[in-house]
Amino acid sequence: MEPSANYVESIAAYELNLRAAGFEEIRIEDATELCAGGFCRALEAWARSTPSLDRAGRDNWHDIIPRMRAGVSFYLLAFASKPE
Repeated sequence: MEPSANYVESIAAYELNLRAAGFEEIRIEDATELCAGGFCRALEAWARSTPSLDRAGRDNWHDIIPRMRAGVSFYLLAFASKPE
């Protein structure tokens, strides 16, 4: 979970913050599913395929992974430039 001081309500609000700070040529890509979702899918696959995890260990990961994913509001890739 992000610290409350870093929380931005939406992608549009993030872009407005960048503009207010003087940035131009702003490009923002929502990579939440690709990055956070991909990480969680890889973790699920690891938990299923790790022989040293017993049933209780796999069940524990099965409970934790959705909470980890739910804790990620956005995973953004942003590019912006500031005029000189």
